[in-house]
Amino acid sequence: MKLSFAVATIASLAVASAYQTQKCIPRPPSSTSAVYPTSSAPYTPTAPTIPTVPTVPTVPTVPTVPTVPTVPTVPTVPTVPTVPTVPTVPTVPTVPTVPTVPTVPTVPTIPTVPTVPTEPTIPTVPTDSDTELPTITAPPIPGF
Repeated sequence: MKLSFAVATIASLAVASAYQTQKCIPRPPSSTSAVYPTSSAPYTPTAPTIPTVPTVPTVPTVPTVPTVPTVPTVPTVPTVPTVPTVPTVPTVPTVPTVPTVPTVPTVPTIPTVPTVPTEPTIPTVPTDSDTELPTITAPPIPGF
């Protein structure tokens, strides 16, 4: 880039110098004759001095990039065994509600039966068949 700029600068200086040189030669006025006296020696324009191109600075040496150490291989993680599926516990059927046993009504108390009076002892009947048996009348039983 700097070199092309320097060449362009030199070229523009050369064109300007040549133009300046041409400006210095006077032109004949239009009213005078066509013959224009010139000097005895031919004019030789002087080339402009080309400026010295500056020295391009040396590019510094790029330092060597150090070698990246090799990353150690990560050991493979062992596969975790699959946990077996726990079988589903069957649903316990609902125990049906036991119906309430109706209350048994209280049995009424049976009244105490009155004591039957002891019957009188029947007299021993004589074994004699000719004897007539006396008539015995039992006393009445209360409540019957």
